[in-house]
Formats: sequence, structure tokens, C-alpha cells
Amino acid sequence: FLRIPFTPLEVSKFIHSLVKDTLRTREREGIVRPDMIHLLMEARKERVSDGVNGGKTAKLDLTDEDITAQATVFFLAGFDTASTLLCFASYFLALNEDVQDRLQAEIDLVFDDEVTYETVHSMKYLDMIISESLRLYPPVIAVDRVCEKPFSIPASDDQPAITFNKGDLAWIPIYCLHRDEDYFPDPERFDPERFSEENKKNIKPFTYLPFGLGPRSCIG
Repeated sequence: FLRIPFTPLEVSKFIHSLVKDTLRTREREGIVRPDMIHLLMEARKERVSDGVNGGKTAKLDLTDEDITAQATVFFLAGFDTASTLLCFASYFLALNEDVQDRLQAEIDLVFDDEVTYETVHSMKYLDMIISESLRLYPPVIAVDRVCEKPFSIPASDDQPAITFNKGDLAWIPIYCLHRDEDYFPDPERFDPERFSEENKKNIKPFTYLPFGLGPRSCIG
């Protein structure tokens, strides 16, 4: 419309070349990975079902340029969530010296001279800190979903039954769930131990949703 470039031409060419090479390599070698590019490739092949339209498959006329644009948006959007998490995690570490000391001990234990993905992935206490930071400050405060078929939530002691009809919009308040004392005792306190191997199994399903759940959850 306005023909105003969003990124420098050199950057656009690099991203387009990278995505195009990835598409061709995956098509040629049959590579399947659980990521956004794979979903877009499947949508182009009419293999992605529409969760709203009765599970029917729908054809999307996606070009390489369309997939490149979506990949670019996803790449840029990932910066904000990651940087926000790092800021809050650093803030909590600064306030809790005991947590900071324990994390430092884990770092000294697992790292030698080289930092690898596998080593970082093995750091259980770091994972606990990240999980608790995401509980207190999730990247999104709420998500919504469209009901695919009629569904009723039974009445409880103090709440009436709730009926959803097909097409109704359900709003899930993630921030409120994460700070509900019925699910997380003393919810305002930063406590990584909530996510230890012993304790995380006690978290009620669907009450911890930093990135949502299901096929349309954010992949981070």
C-alpha cells in the first residue's frame, strides 16, 4: 500500500533466502520439526485442520513470501517475551540472595569451559527459577479460545453451571490464575521450590499457563 520498507533490503533478502533454503531442504529431505514453518508448510498442503470449522481442512494459498513474512514476525515477536522474562528473572535474583547463591552453585557445577544447549537444558534449578518468574509475570495476561462444540461445566458448591455453545468465546485469565491462592499458596511470594520435582506434580492442571496450552499455544 504505502510501499515503505519495514526492514533494510539486505536484511529482507537474507531472511527470504534463509527461509527459502529451509523450505527446500525440508521438502527435499522430508524433515519434520514441531515449529511454525512446518505448520505453514502443512497448511499449504491442506493438512492443517480448522479447529473452528468442524475440524475441516482448509486450503491456504501461501507463497514463499507469505511464509517468510510470518517467520519474520515470529522472529521479532520472540525478542519481547524473552527479554521480559530475563528482566524479571534478574530482578527476582537480585532480591533473593539465597536463590542467587544456589543458582551460582549449579552454574559452577555443570559448566566447564563451554556453554552448550544440552548443559543449559540440564540445569534444573535454573528451570525452576524461570518457571516461577513466568508464573508471577507471564508474557501474556490472558488468552481466548473459540468453543468448537457445546460444552457444560458442572455446577460447584458456590458456582452455577456454565454452558458454552459452539462459536462462543472463552476468555482465560492467565495472570489471575497464576496469582490465585487456591492454586498457589502465598501467590505473591517468589518461590522456585513450587516447581521442584517433588512439588510441581501438585500443581493443578491448567492453572499454570505462561504460554497457553493446546495446538494454538505460543511456542515461546
